[in-house]
Amino acid sequence: MTSVGQILLRTADPGAACAGVDAALGRFGFRRTGPASTVVPVAGARGAEVREFVVGRVGDFVVFVAEDLESLFETAYAMHRSAGVPVVAAARFGPEWRCKAYVDRDLALKVGADPDRELDWVGFPLDAERAPAVSRALGRGFEGFVGDVVRGAATPRGLDEAVGQPVTSLGFRALSSPLVGGWSYLVWAQAPWG
Repeated sequence: MTSVGQILLRTADPGAACAGVDAALGRFGFRRTGPASTVVPVAGARGAEVREFVVGRVGDFVVFVAEDLESLFETAYAMHRSAGVPVVAAARFGPEWRCKAYVDRDLALKVGADPDRELDWVGFPLDAERAPAVSRALGRGFEGFVGDVVRGAATPRGLDEAVGQPVTSLGFRALSSPLVGGWSYLVWAQAPWG
């Protein structure tokens, strides 16, 4: 089983989502190199750190399918803080699956073991009392998935059902080689120091 990761921003506007990503990654010295119709090495980014995504609309979300899974949750939280919209991030590392949602600058839900490096402070786990507010923030269809998180029974299939389409199996390589219709390839590059 391959490793795949997705970041879902709760917005219907890909332009606004990308502007949020520009702001989020810009804080770390990354600049968008522009959209491309095919996945190619980033011109002039030799020695630079890059963040590559295949981006498309899925239901009520703009989905960023990530190439780099090591910083997925850090990138997702930065996107949430910059874009100001609820964000769900999910990653599958072989058989292990992790999922987090960020609402109102806070970790709203978490599935799986993750060190939470992106957060300065981690509050209480999602409980039945807060679940309705989290469901409303994430959108129509999330009640069942959020309930599963509270019960400790959340699965990738449950997230797919909440979104209304199978997003948890979307992988960067599968969407980008060749680029699937309706999806865009975007790169943010960080100039090397020195």
